[in-house]
Amino acid sequence: MENNMQQPLSFGKILDQTFRIIRSYFKPIFLIVFYVMIPVLAIQAIILAASGHKLVMGDDSIQNIWSSSASDLEVYETSFVMDIGFLLSMVPLFFATPLLVGGISHVVKRARAGEPAEAIEMLKLTFPRYWPLLGSTLLYSTIVFGIVFMTILGGGMLIASIAFVAPILAILLALLLLAGGFIGYGLLFTKWILYLPATLFEKVAPGLGRSWRLTKRQTWKFFGIYIILTILSSIIIGALNFLPTLFLGSSIISNLWTNFVSLISSIILAVAWAIMYFDASLRQDAEDIQDLVDTYHT
Repeated sequence: MENNMQQPLSFGKILDQTFRIIRSYFKPIFLIVFYVMIPVLAIQAIILAASGHKLVMGDDSIQNIWSSSASDLEVYETSFVMDIGFLLSMVPLFFATPLLVGGISHVVKRARAGEPAEAIEMLKLTFPRYWPLLGSTLLYSTIVFGIVFMTILGGGMLIASIAFVAPILAILLALLLLAGGFIGYGLLFTKWILYLPATLFEKVAPGLGRSWRLTKRQTWKFFGIYIILTILSSIIIGALNFLPTLFLGSSIISNLWTNFVSLISSIILAVAWAIMYFDASLRQDAEDIQDLVDTYHT
């Protein structure tokens, strides 16, 4: 990689560097996802099979719907056990996320230094920090869920109470709250978005405070980058999952394929998070040096 990767980056340069690193280091990044996903997919398959999901073609596949006559056509409904099985199958992904993001972050660090990276080595470097990473992820997820749940509950009660008196005003207020919530949630959660790289490289846990300081004066930029990459990842996921979901329904194969594609697409976000972390650290180090110089002159 070029030496300018060590320079502070603008909005466009962060996006450019994200795709350059993915292109140049695709093999180790893909292998990290592949190695971690082998046991995850195996566990998911066992859970889905035990909860009653079919292997290849679910009852809600397009073939089964077409083959049903008008007299016996019914809306497909999953059983309670199948729903619980699907939710439980997501748990291994939660435990795998810190390892995936950590390994990819180490690849980005090597890429910015112009050094080679091997998937197994990057995962080994992540293992010593796995539990702090997992604990930080659990805390972050709990905080996000609590904030979103409480605000939605409060906003819903407010809108419902107004709707009895002025329905039009309630609709306008709901739209206003949706727009404000999107921006408010986005900016707040962006302040914490670098918690995993901070926990990994600086040996702090949960890393939320460090991320808050790193995103100082860069929140809007990181928020914009996150929106663009999320939209791009969603397009990729939707395009690759449309036909398998349509023809295979909620089968085991379809679920495993969906989860694998989602993680492959999340490579874009994981690389961008690491780049934003290193860029923010570089900027803060420069600011700290400047503060020391200013203090010295004073």
